[in-house]
Amino acid sequence: MHGDVWQWCSDGYGPYDGDAVDPKGAKDTTSRVNRGGSFSNPAAHSRAAYRKWNGPHGWDGRIGFRVCVDL
Repeated sequence: MHGDVWQWCSDGYGPYDGDAVDPKGAKDTTSRVNRGGSFSNPAAHSRAAYRKWNGPHGWDGRIGFRVCVDL
């Protein structure tokens, strides 16, 4: 799944606070984390640990999302 499109996460973009096992990111920002790189990025960006940010209206064709459900 890495390298297809950036995954737009609900985590706020900012410094991690404490444990980084399942970080939620900053709470006082509207910017959201994008993870995983896209088809237009170098291979080094195609990993879950690589992240950038985007505002709430910053969509383009290289950003997608994954629907997750707790069972």
